[in-house]
Amino acid sequence: MDTLPDRAWEVIDAVHARLPRDATDEERDMSVAGAGAVTRARSLAEQLHAGQVDKAGAPYVGHLERVAGLLAAWWPEPAEAELEAAWLHDALEDTGATAESLLAAGVSPAAVEMVCAVTRPAGTAYLAWIGDLARTAPLGALRVKLADNADNSDPARVARLPDGARRVAERYAPARALLLEGYMRRRFEGQPGGAMERMRVMLDTPPSEVSNSGRT
Repeated sequence: MDTLPDRAWEVIDAVHARLPRDATDEERDMSVAGAGAVTRARSLAEQLHAGQVDKAGAPYVGHLERVAGLLAAWWPEPAEAELEAAWLHDALEDTGATAESLLAAGVSPAAVEMVCAVTRPAGTAYLAWIGDLARTAPLGALRVKLADNADNSDPARVARLPDGARRVAERYAPARALLLEGYMRRRFEGQPGGAMERMRVMLDTPPSEVSNSGRT
């Protein structure tokens, strides 16, 4: 088991709290390993994006933290690989990282696959790429991208950008519609409509109002 930095123990306690009281030592060790993977991904993201700021001038790592937080709030028990991918979803596009360097740094293959999926190839039209992503990407990658889109569209964040409203109308709102339709169709195929509607309501909640009481 990895030796974790002190800040990881809060994550580990939260993971252990989800386990049954009669969980075996092996199950607890596996849960700690997962927490270690997410902590490692967070540390790597902080290193890769060090010194970068978002369009509002805030440290870029704040966006990554909010995306990971939204993912955990909307889907209370996401796979560790999804949380890794949430922290690293912009690494290939905005830093010098490659899929190979992420793997070499200890990021799980499943997380790297998701990071690759949510990285737009150079020269590809944004909404055309989003449409392909919605149809073909792993569902975990769609969950990461939905959380990313939500943070980029958050009214509290958009209000700080001179062109925020235009970017939402021309880019993020149509992208969300494509992502949501693709996710809903693939995730809830053959299931009653009630679950799908609850998910829609949850995803319509502004990120600034989302708590860690996700439901589906």
